[in-house]
Amino acid sequence: MRLSRMSFALMLAVGLCAPKCFAQCSLFPLGGYVGIFAEPEALNPVIFFDAVPSLRTLYIVAILDGATTNGFTGVQFRIEVARPEGWFFDEDFPDAAFALGNPFDFEPENPSNPAGVGVAWTQCRVGIPPVAGTPVLIGTISALNAFGESTDLLIKRDLPSPSPGAPCARFALCDPPLFSRAPMPAREVDAFGEEIVFRSSLIIDIPIPVTPATWGGVKNLYQ
Repeated sequence: MRLSRMSFALMLAVGLCAPKCFAQCSLFPLGGYVGIFAEPEALNPVIFFDAVPSLRTLYIVAILDGATTNGFTGVQFRIEVARPEGWFFDEDFPDAAFALGNPFDFEPENPSNPAGVGVAWTQCRVGIPPVAGTPVLIGTISALNAFGESTDLLIKRDLPSPSPGAPCARFALCDPPLFSRAPMPAREVDAFGEEIVFRSSLIIDIPIPVTPATWGGVKNLYQ
């Protein structure tokens, strides 16, 4: 489905960022979720990096479910970096009509610092096949570990929420002119009581040095 210019404008004004048009998140049908994975097929949320410095491409993927099974036209969320020191990220949404904001939150100890991105497309993003559980690639991240330790990337709501009555990460559905909202369900709650939609782990894979065995050492094992 291709959206007209008028429909697209309405989606930007209503589907993603109108604070007074929506009530609590729970009043809306739940959609799927957004996660970060090692591959576009969304198989591994645990992603290994070589010893520093190392660079990898990560994949931002929407997993369709519930209200988003038949597709979506927009998404809004933020990515909180649990231990940001030494990490550098550069996101890209190549097929989007627009991506507004910075998705990365580098202040996990501050629950109110502004961070988040709104992404919209001119056509409905659908899975192949269009069934629950189908992954839809929405963007990539170039992740550079210059001197950091293992960390987590947490998908959460954007801050400050453009809809105070519906503080949740969310999709905009393919139903112009409404572009109904579909919240992402939470899997965890952090120490501030904030919902976590998805957790990806970036693990530094440091090889363990092995001392070459000697015949004398082998004999000692049996004494």
